[in-house]
Amino acid sequence: MTRVALALTTLVLCAAAGVFGVWLATRGEESAAAGFEGAARPPGAHVPDFALTNQDGERVTAAELKRGLVAAGLTTDKATVSGLVGEAKDYLVRQNIEASLRSDIAEFGQPIVELPFLPSGVDRAGLNELADVVR
Repeated sequence: MTRVALALTTLVLCAAAGVFGVWLATRGEESAAAGFEGAARPPGAHVPDFALTNQDGERVTAAELKRGLVAAGLTTDKATVSGLVGEAKDYLVRQNIEASLRSDIAEFGQPIVELPFLPSGVDRAGLNELADVVR
């Protein structure tokens, strides 16, 4: 595969990921908290104690998550907490996969360009912004 084809493939994949991310963020009119139903768990099921690492490398436990939910004025029922734990674990898996793929790409020894997140979506202005980064 030529360098140009690899760069174009990477650009298309990143743009598609950006479009998907914007779609996920805007797919509902209500706030995330208002429509959150939580994961389905059997009644009375125990939320196991856990510890995850946040974006700053600090450990976060179930008790800390519950305190954060209370501080934000949200419910701390088992379904909410277990749903958030599942989301956090999925996020960590995705981050690990991305890191692995970045290292695989780095092995090619070619320059790598990280495209910025486009919070307003992929429109003409967004494409121009991405083009400026690639140039």
